[in-house]
Amino acid sequence: MVRWNELVQPLSPDNDPTDDSRSASLPEPWDMLEGLDVGIGLWSHDGVLVRCNSAYQRAFGPGASVCQPGAALQQVLVLACMKTGEAASRNDWVDAFLAAFRNCGSTEWLSAEGKWWRAQFSPRPGNQRLCRILDVSMEKRLEQECRHLASVGNTETPLAKGLAHMGHELRTPLNAILGFSDLIRSEAIGPLGHASYTEYAHDIYNSGQVLLTAVDRIALLVKLEAGLIRPQSANVSCKSLALSTIEAVSAIATTAEVLIDDQIPADSPALFVDQHLLTSTLAHLLENAIAATAVGSSVTLRCVFDPNEGLAFEVRDTGTGIPPDQLAAIREPFVRLDSANPNFAAGVGMGLPLADRMASLLNCTIALDSTPGTGTCARLLVPSDRVIAE
Repeated sequence: MVRWNELVQPLSPDNDPTDDSRSASLPEPWDMLEGLDVGIGLWSHDGVLVRCNSAYQRAFGPGASVCQPGAALQQVLVLACMKTGEAASRNDWVDAFLAAFRNCGSTEWLSAEGKWWRAQFSPRPGNQRLCRILDVSMEKRLEQECRHLASVGNTETPLAKGLAHMGHELRTPLNAILGFSDLIRSEAIGPLGHASYTEYAHDIYNSGQVLLTAVDRIALLVKLEAGLIRPQSANVSCKSLALSTIEAVSAIATTAEVLIDDQIPADSPALFVDQHLLTSTLAHLLENAIAATAVGSSVTLRCVFDPNEGLAFEVRDTGTGIPPDQLAAIREPFVRLDSANPNFAAGVGMGLPLADRMASLLNCTIALDSTPGTGTCARLLVPSDRVIAE
């Protein structure tokens, strides 16, 4: 039988959470974090818990005895499984959580109480790890509702109407969150008084941006699935499409420190397409390429014309690639791969599904050619009847 006192490491000088080297970056006063719904935990570089609030403890199951200062992360995870009686079935969860700790990434799991949790690790001074745990059950329920809507395909259902019009209702408070958090983080009115507040304001702003993007993309998916978007085609040059697309993702590329190499010549053929739809499709493909590309590297945008096949836009990266068994899955909504670029926040898994659906409205297709460890080429083919001869 495994006992708690056998698993938790004693508070020796090497793992004493009160040691200055471990608590140098500890937010003060810690008691202020007790009233938050967000779980906050501080871990040493070798995976020993320094401190956490009550919300953090609750995320690991009933009772607070599992997650205590001085406990090793792997021990906490094993005991959490034991308390829920799911030790054998949750090995994958333990491995994913440990990987998130090592790589300063994130992981999600479904608790025995039916709640979805997301843990996000971020680096701290002294190689410590700050872990934030959020209850994302509502987000997961929204995903399920959207999947149901896509399968039903009935634009007259209350769910379809509600999701189609939710943009305004959600954007209004989100814009307020973004506006005030930006005001706070920039200290436009005056200094905040503590460096941690600036960091928290950045977190609020970035989280709001992610949520706003998710809202916009979910609403767009609903409209596409319901057939509410109709292409408005016109003559447009390939070079103009390329420039518009690069401009649309320039801020993201700059933040990610990734260069976009535009290899589309000025004398490329013109197309008869909906410029907004095609630009948006290419932008989603470029965003995915940026997310897969390391800082300081580049992605390439080029086009290849074949009189019989048509004109193909190719977006190529030199990133991590996509495993063969996931090439089909990532075309479905809310299936996402982790970002390989630390400056690019992982999305909600809507980029490629939206690109697929917008491309189909233009009778275009998207093919993926990917080799793990080498990179991916996304090929958007515009049929020959859409290409305007010179």
